[in-house]
Amino acid sequence: MRRIKEKHALFFNSINDFKSFLSESTLSRKRLPIDPSSCGRELDKKVRFMMDKANKLENELTRNEIIKVRSLFRRAMCDCIKKSKILKRFLEKPLGYPGDYFMFEMIYNQEILSKNKIGIYFDRNVLTHPVAQSMIERKECIKNLIDSFITSSNKKELNILNLGCGSARELKELFASKKYSKKLIFELVDQDNRALNYAKTNLSKINANNLNFLYHKKNILNIVKKEDLILNNGDKYDLIYSIGLVDYFFGNIFENFINNLLRKIKNHGKIIIACCSTNSYKDFTYLKWFSDWNLVLRCPNRLEKYLSRICNGKRVKIIKASSNAIFFVEISS
Repeated sequence: MRRIKEKHALFFNSINDFKSFLSESTLSRKRLPIDPSSCGRELDKKVRFMMDKANKLENELTRNEIIKVRSLFRRAMCDCIKKSKILKRFLEKPLGYPGDYFMFEMIYNQEILSKNKIGIYFDRNVLTHPVAQSMIERKECIKNLIDSFITSSNKKELNILNLGCGSARELKELFASKKYSKKLIFELVDQDNRALNYAKTNLSKINANNLNFLYHKKNILNIVKKEDLILNNGDKYDLIYSIGLVDYFFGNIFENFINNLLRKIKNHGKIIIACCSTNSYKDFTYLKWFSDWNLVLRCPNRLEKYLSRICNGKRVKIIKASSNAIFFVEISS
């Protein structure tokens, strides 16, 4: 580790420089407001510098070395990170896993939660970060895709499955602004009862007789087993969608997951899955280094070719977002 520190002294010096500037700014009572000030902009600049150097380290070190250096970074920055209520939750993962429903609610709400100056700065820094903003866009995109699917269907009744539903914020917002005449049955699946209860509390407030929400607590990883996706009496679905789930699936797990979904989709149905993109891989460095939140990134073009090969002639389409950090893959039967 001493060799790494000596070879990459510029990176480790940048941490000390950031903390020194932060300390001096706080001690001299310079204000760190929610809106960028000269002090806030200087801190932003220093964070970007650290992350640029971190990106270079990722390409130069072995996997084990990267894990150790990231841990050293978080240890050095711990007193700063934990003053931010948002970054603290991202790092500590109180529900036992990254990306829990309340983490995303924090991002969606875009509210500063910390009271101290350093916490306020880091709350603002993470909420305005390109990855956080892309997650908001992802929610908006899936709302539009669901709405388009419902309105374009000539069926009087639709069965829709949401895998890894979390807070189901997209449904809460969709039905707050849209009304449909057809009968809609939504099945929401998550591994966490707390997420399901949170979603149920919000969705139960929707006053619409044509809407029916069913909730299932399941270990999502077991859904790669074909026998474990029997939810609605073995029926198939018109639409299956998922956002923020396959970002934790590697290799065969992802392929098995897709193959299982293909068996559960009706004729003229669709599968829509949101993915994190390699086109913006540098942006994800922030989550990895500050909060040990590691996501699987996928190349849109490669994924389209791969899915076209394994989906037995079904139409595969990549739907791009304005953010380079995310995209959607749509599979039509």
